[in-house]
Amino acid sequence: MAKFYYNLYCDESGIERKGAFYFGAIHCSPMRAKRLEKAINEFRNRTGCHREMKWTKVSAKMLSAYTEFADIFLKDHYATFLLTKIERGQHFTIIT
Repeated sequence: MAKFYYNLYCDESGIERKGAFYFGAIHCSPMRAKRLEKAINEFRNRTGCHREMKWTKVSAKMLSAYTEFADIFLKDHYATFLLTKIERGQHFTIIT
């Protein structure tokens, strides 16, 4: 049985408020995870983007860097990026 690598993310900025929040994940092999990590480190060293990157704070000047960063994951044919929007109510509802 093949082993897979999972890296989970949660946008906790909306946790205390009403409305939705987001839960994301990267699913890939351990070897692919190392390649993604290398690509991320190369991107960060080249662009100087070492802090958390928030789409709500992107400027026109930095839009191409943000897009390039997202493409590291979205254009990789051997890794899956998943994003789930979680709506609040009496019970959590998961919408994918």
